Amino acid sequence: MSGTLYLIPPAAPDDLTLRAARLLRECVYIFSPNLPYTAHILSQIGTTAPHAPLPSASDLLKTLQRGDVVIFDPCLGGEAGRLVQAAIQQGVKVCAIPGEFVPLPALLRTGFANDSFVWLGELPSESEALEACLSPYVHDRHTLVLSLPEAQPGSLRVIERILGTRTGALIQGKTLIRGQIGALLESAWSLPPGQIILTLQGAPESPPEVWDETQVRAALETALQEGVSRRTAAKRVAAQAGWDARAVYDLSLKR
Repeated sequence: MSGTLYLIPPAAPDDLTLRAARLLRECVYIFSPNLPYTAHILSQIGTTAPHAPLPSASDLLKTLQRGDVVIFDPCLGGEAGRLVQAAIQQGVKVCAIPGEFVPLPALLRTGFANDSFVWLGELPSESEALEACLSPYVHDRHTLVLSLPEAQPGSLRVIERILGTRTGALIQGKTLIRGQIGALLESAWSLPPGQIILTLQGAPESPPEVWDETQVRAALETALQEGVSRRTAAKRVAAQAGWDARAVYDLSLKR
């Protein structure tokens, strides 16, 4: 019989629940995307439990045969989320331990509207994939909260191009930097490597302008000259122009 997979959000030693600290001491292995931080936390609670980067699904299942395993991840999206799905599909018992959900306190610290917000999870750093994730939210008026592997200026440029000029905040640990996305681009260089939370105010209330065909064709031409795929270009332009993405894609075939 396999062990239990415990999901524990990282927190400062003083903020860890007694149960979370006990499980970290007693488990056979800890997997985490941030090993230096994990090692620091483990030393603070007095354990040298073995820990490693997030494994493949097969390696996780093999480790679970030895006993209980902890995934120590702040957001449990992306690769960690896929590992949880793989464990569930194999009948592994999965238990989430209450703790700090990093995006929520990050949002509260910004002072942005938090009565209703959209959590986008961990987004890819590759430009085209990032653009595909963001395009549906161009006109969304909710506060957007997302995680990036690190504060890469290139990713912030893509975000600014897709979502336009908005007020946002970069949060990493105790550091919080507010400003327009363009200003955050400059600040990103000062942050050390590691995951960040980015919050962005929602789209303005004014109804989106619907472009005419000439504007759509010009925007398509610009996007395609950047080297993105026809499908990605269509999604980008559709989000900006107030058009249906399929209609923009069909128009791109008539260049």
